[in-house]
Amino acid sequence: VNLAECYLNVNLLDESIEIYNTLLKSDSNYIFAIEGLGKANLLLNKPELALSFFDKVYQLKPNHIDSYFNTATSYFLLNNFSKALDCYLNFINTIELKNIPNNKLINIYINISICYRNINSYNESIVFLKKADLLINNYHYILFNFGLTYVEMLKFEVAEDYFKKAYNLDNINPLYA
Repeated sequence: VNLAECYLNVNLLDESIEIYNTLLKSDSNYIFAIEGLGKANLLLNKPELALSFFDKVYQLKPNHIDSYFNTATSYFLLNNFSKALDCYLNFINTIELKNIPNNKLINIYINISICYRNINSYNESIVFLKKADLLINNYHYILFNFGLTYVEMLKFEVAEDYFKKAYNLDNINPLYA
């Protein structure tokens, strides 16, 4: 499993998948191998297939905390923001937040914010962007998402201020202009 995870982390997905499949031949319910196949399929941009693996992990071990995060990520990539939101919220309500590395927590908060924005819950979206901003102030992607959310709220001047801040932080990247 450790070797498969290493391959996964350096994007040698075929090698990783081969090891996970070999492990499953010995034990078809080996959670870490099933989960690994799900992660590999996420990296291959196959969220539907990844979700099938994460669902199996959840069936085998409902209290496996990473299942919430992995399932949320799958639903997020499938643009099923309501289900992604439920899974992300279950994840952050189940795990001690101090045990999540800041960069991962920032991304979770941003994804939660995007989910809320996509289901038209703009105030909740702002709440999670503020949480992310507390962890890393003036991160252009957070500022950009503040701007998008305020556009949806029809607060164009506020949105423009956030877009300007994002652009000024990364003025060579036209995505944020």
